[in-house]
Amino acid sequence: SLNAAEAAGYSFTGWGGACTGTGSCSVSKTQARSVTASFAINTYLLTTSIAAGSGTITSLPAGISCPSDCSENYNYGTSVALTPTPTTGYVFSGWGGACSGTGSCNVSMTQARSVSASFTLSAYSLTTSIAAGSGTITGTGISCPSDCSENYNYGTNVTLTANPSANYVFSSWSGNCSGGSTVCNLTINAAKTANASFTYVPPFNYSLSNSGTSNVIKTSGPAYTTNTITKTLLAGTSQAVTLTVSGLPTGV
Repeated sequence: SLNAAEAAGYSFTGWGGACTGTGSCSVSKTQARSVTASFAINTYLLTTSIAAGSGTITSLPAGISCPSDCSENYNYGTSVALTPTPTTGYVFSGWGGACSGTGSCNVSMTQARSVSASFTLSAYSLTTSIAAGSGTITGTGISCPSDCSENYNYGTNVTLTANPSANYVFSSWSGNCSGGSTVCNLTINAAKTANASFTYVPPFNYSLSNSGTSNVIKTSGPAYTTNTITKTLLAGTSQAVTLTVSGLPTGV
């Protein structure tokens, strides 16, 4: 009676020669005989998945390119190296299942196994500042100069608005914003900066003074008098001034 003993990772597949099938083999010693036993290496399924975020898992030996092809059968004892590749704007955050941590993942296929990979969105900082003058920069999460920086997920659209203080006007942006519009739209795909400059505009001050009093006695015919009013500019630019006269005598 012959018995087929399987080595680790192999399965008995059948007899040959004087015995057939996969059952027991009993040989009658009535003549010379030969018997063969066949064994096949076991295969085990490796299943992968994207647990969170966006990215791919590929294998060496080849066979897995998840999420399009997430499982493959491998022979017993095969060492399979899995590699995570994040989509643009994501970072690899860790393994699950038969692998753990954020390092390399090598799976020994001595049984069926499963592995998952997680990815998270990248976050980038937006830093603002008042480069000159006086004013504020506002946007979601930003109210500079009191709160001038914020982290945003990759791909976030951020609108910044420059708001001049009294007696100031917005002059320009610098950094990743440019131009003279008070509104700047940024798409966050890396760390970015935005600096606003404001220019002081002095207030327009002036005073009016009368040169004096003119008296005219009219006896007959036209009578004229001249009274000079002086406009003194203290600061600023030209401005129209409307003058009115009051206290005229009756008939003038």
